[in-house]
Amino acid sequence: MAPHARGDVDWVAVGIADQDVLHRAAPSAHPLLRRAAAHSPHLPPDLLRLLAEDTDVVVRTHLAVYHPDTPEEVLMSVYARLGRRFSAWMATGHPRRLSTRR
Repeated sequence: MAPHARGDVDWVAVGIADQDVLHRAAPSAHPLLRRAAAHSPHLPPDLLRLLAEDTDVVVRTHLAVYHPDTPEEVLMSVYARLGRRFSAWMATGHPRRLSTRR
């Protein structure tokens, strides 16, 4: 599979924690830029909300996988769409898992 088919965009990947890069990529009309931005665990709340409402299921899936503050409704929709295979990974690998431990 070509890297760009997965949503890899070099300048966004390099600037994954750069707020200027994220503010350029996340609101883009181009789905590859939104998908690349959704890989960032550093999205500010405004961009997280924007991407959580994206119509592209790949964008929402990337949020569910990479962002610790992904809204619960996005996590549940990804879980349902992936046929519940997401649950084992959520229990051991999701960034939110670490933030909910006491």
